[in-house]
Amino acid sequence: MRGRTDIAAEKTVKLKGFKREADGEFLVESVKHTYAGRSRETSVDLNAGNKGKAKAGHGKKPKKKIDLVVPAPG
Repeated sequence: MRGRTDIAAEKTVKLKGFKREADGEFLVESVKHTYAGRSRETSVDLNAGNKGKAKAGHGKKPKKKIDLVVPAPG
C-alpha cells in the first residue's frame, strides 16, 4: 500500500472497501516501511483472531483505530 507512517505494530486497523469477507477490524502484527527515493511503501501483517492482544495493559486508554480505505485517500 502507499506509505502510511501512522501504522505501527499492536495498533488496531479497520479495513473498508476491499471485499465483504476482508472488511473489519484487525490487529497489526508487524509493519515494514520502505523508502526509495521519493516513494514510500508500507507492508503490514494482520491478525483477525487475536483482538485481545491489542487491549493488553490494563488501565490504559484505548488506542485510536486507523481506517484503511480502498482507494487510499490522497
